[in-house]
Order: sequence, then C-alpha cells, then structure tokens
Amino acid sequence: MDYDNELSGALFRNDKKSKETDRDFQGEVTVEGKEYWISSWVNENREGRKYFKLKLKPKDDAPAKPAPQQSNSFTNEDIPF
Repeated sequence: MDYDNELSGALFRNDKKSKETDRDFQGEVTVEGKEYWISSWVNENREGRKYFKLKLKPKDDAPAKPAPQQSNSFTNEDIPF
C-alpha cells in the first residue's frame, strides 16, 4: 500500500541563505492531491513573540518568462506546448 501524504509535508532548514530576506525553511506539502512548495520565515511580533510566516506555491507553476516581442510572423517556437 502506498503512503498517503495528503495534508502533510516537511520543512528543512535553508542552509544556503545568501541574504537576510531568504526563506529560513523550505519543503513540500500535499493538499487535496496537489503538491506545493512551502517556504517559511521566522518572524517576531511587536510583543517579541516568534512565529512562522508560511507561503505555498503550486509545484506545477511555471517560472515567469519575459513577454515575447510583438511580431507579425508566427513560428513553432511561439506555441506554448
């Protein structure tokens, strides 16, 4: 029987931080059968109490590409699949 990862995930310390604003932890989580990247930062509120800020990003999100230049010609490279 396969292991069910639904509504679970893991975070690992980001040992490769290059600047202060980089995430402190990173990992993956599964919600409703969809996989997400999870990032976490350790923050502190006004009273000095520490907490985790979390951000989820779907794994299937493609990285942003620069907008193509306007052209009247059409090539196979313009097709996104």
